[in-house]
Amino acid sequence: MEKKKGLSLQTILTIAGLALIYLLAFLLDRIPGVPIMLTTVLRKGAIYSLVAVSMNLLNGFTGLFSLGQAGFMLVGAYAFAAINISSGIRSTVYQYYEPLLKFSLTETLQNALGNTAGTVLGVFISLLLAGLLVMGLAACQEKEPPVSGGDLTDEPGKVRIFNEGGDQVHSSGARYVRVDGELYTDTGEIITLARCGVMDGEITKTVAETELPGEDDCSNFGTGYQYQIAGVYSIDVVIDGDWCRFQREVPSCSYAEEASALGLAMAADPTAATIQTEGFICTGEEAAPDVETAIQLAWTECEDYDVADAAYDATAGMWRIHMTGEGKDAVAWINTDGITQMIVYGTANMCGYPRAEA
Repeated sequence: MEKKKGLSLQTILTIAGLALIYLLAFLLDRIPGVPIMLTTVLRKGAIYSLVAVSMNLLNGFTGLFSLGQAGFMLVGAYAFAAINISSGIRSTVYQYYEPLLKFSLTETLQNALGNTAGTVLGVFISLLLAGLLVMGLAACQEKEPPVSGGDLTDEPGKVRIFNEGGDQVHSSGARYVRVDGELYTDTGEIITLARCGVMDGEITKTVAETELPGEDDCSNFGTGYQYQIAGVYSIDVVIDGDWCRFQREVPSCSYAEEASALGLAMAADPTAATIQTEGFICTGEEAAPDVETAIQLAWTECEDYDVADAAYDATAGMWRIHMTGEGKDAVAWINTDGITQMIVYGTANMCGYPRAEA
């Protein structure tokens, strides 16, 4: 059942309580015989309660420790008072700013709308202006970078890395390399197979360990390391004589959703694609625990295609390998056991892939 959207009972009661407190303070201030001490205590209690709520929100809910509430409270209170204080005593209170503050917003509205309506509207507008001023001051504060290590998250072994393109959560202490615009992460795997051929590049720039490389041939662990392109999603970097496998992120997908979309497309146009569900070469002799192995198996099934990209369905344990050729394309679904489940040929405008141009 879809949950209805709207204000909860707790929210409604909170708003009603705040309105009742404001109305009570408003009426007590105008009832003859009410001690001024009572109204003063009520006003200060309301102000300090608001400060306590803000500290609870910042310290209790977000976990951020700050002593800046007093400063923002000062700015808001001063701004509110400066535009509401009676003109009769303004010169004695703001003697240094009296030439600039020659009007009272509340008095101006009282003269135009009457005492009650002018007071309520004047207080509301003053609170709004004071709040906007405080938020403007907060927004002008520059975000300071972390001193070291980034910000720890609630997830063990993870750290939030500050980046110009947006903060990102990555493994704490992980090594990163950016090559051809793609960010590669150290998988911890050491490649022991014999290597040959020339190197494809060298890391010539570096950033701090708590930063993500933003330029090509840049890392967060030093310079002078050479690398070779090991596959569509992987590179091997030579570090202290070891071939260390780095891999860029493989996007996620959903076999169930895309199979359903394919079924609807085929129902509308049976000639839109050709589906192969048997007679495969890959039947589990070699498992496909990683994307590069899955790509090699997909090439075995479709030799005259080039791999365009890949994705992984963690729920179904399935790799989706998208391949293109001259005027044609195909999608191979291979599970992590190395068994081909389905190949869809001619997947124009289906499964999220456009047809490759000839």
